[in-house]
Amino acid sequence: MSLSRRLRSDAEQHTLSIRIPVVFLVRRSQTTPSPLLVALHGYGGTAAAMLHRVGQVAPSAYSIISVQGPHQHTRANRRSGAQTAVFGWGVTGDIEAARAAHTQIIDAVIRWAHRSGVCIDQEVVLTGFSESVGLNYLYAGTHRRVSGLVAICGDLPHSDCPRLPNVLLLAGAADPLFPAPLVASRANEIRHRCSSIEVVICEGGHEITDSMLKNASEWLAHMTAPRTARPPFRQTHSRRRQAP
Repeated sequence: MSLSRRLRSDAEQHTLSIRIPVVFLVRRSQTTPSPLLVALHGYGGTAAAMLHRVGQVAPSAYSIISVQGPHQHTRANRRSGAQTAVFGWGVTGDIEAARAAHTQIIDAVIRWAHRSGVCIDQEVVLTGFSESVGLNYLYAGTHRRVSGLVAICGDLPHSDCPRLPNVLLLAGAADPLFPAPLVASRANEIRHRCSSIEVVICEGGHEITDSMLKNASEWLAHMTAPRTARPPFRQTHSRRRQAP
């Protein structure tokens, strides 16, 4: 028996609940309260980098909160080689613990936004890239305050998401982790669970491209239009669209 197995068999495992700091950046709309876009980076990202990317194209009607993942590690800078702090959401470890932490963090951020007069109740859109997408699906499926979900190059919801809000699913045509044909097929399977769903396949791999962000911007603007006068969403700058 290996040392690690022997230690596990001889040890008692305990779990304690502790408070963790929630770090987030806020860009307020000129008019508040406003619709709120909560942005979550992927593995090895930062709140600042995600805010920079999303903030370039998000409609001005939205306030933006970019949330930093609770799991810190380091990564070498591609140019200088220096180690820099980056963050993640812990989905490769204890998934239940990752879900619980994500729920507590998003709950806390939205409560803060309401108390601070930043956002309008039930006009909250979650957007995430890669690792954070699956967690966002689970949250949106159980919290009716979320009106929309932008999923960029990420996992698709499972059976424990019985209902979902309006969804924009953005995928890279050359994404090796979440291949575009699989994404389009799975989107077809979950259509009946969504208030609405749009699928746009863009040039690129497992990354946030300008094309994806432009489509997200169009969709977000579409979502804030009055429902009685809301035109059909039309994707732009995409390679092809697979509609469910």
